[in-house]
Amino acid sequence: MSSIPDLSSSPSRQYLLRHSAIQGAQLASLVTPFLYGAVAIKTRSFSIGRLLRACAIGFAGVGPAAGAALAYGRMLNQPEAVVATRAGLLRGSASQQRLEDYTIIGAAVGALVVPAIFLKRARLPYAILGGASVGAADGVLTHVYMRWSEGKGVSLKGVVDDGAAEPLKKA
Repeated sequence: MSSIPDLSSSPSRQYLLRHSAIQGAQLASLVTPFLYGAVAIKTRSFSIGRLLRACAIGFAGVGPAAGAALAYGRMLNQPEAVVATRAGLLRGSASQQRLEDYTIIGAAVGALVVPAIFLKRARLPYAILGGASVGAADGVLTHVYMRWSEGKGVSLKGVVDDGAAEPLKKA
């Protein structure tokens, strides 16, 4: 018998994996434009097509894969009770649900608007996925702004997990 957790039999583990993949995509959508901008400044070669390609690769590939891999590694040695508690806390967090909703809405809008504007400057798949990345970043920033304008504290911990890591510290 293997000690590797079976993800197909645990809805809580599947949920946390999906959640972490979404977080990876969110982080990639926020970071990739700045990384590309730094490289473009250094090499003095900025291109909308390359920017959208970098955003597409980060948002649809690297970000979700890294987020899911980190979550899988984190869940390897955790008992099912801890994983179920964390998944339950995340499912019940209104702020987390709002963040994911804003991310999805922003990605959908970005995937429609950016190709309409930059269709002649970038290939269509990169324009769609890069636009989704830009829209997802806008959704995350909108969520942060909404929390700030409501008078709630804005921190990475509050935006990312809303205290869902507390049961993990006790285990």
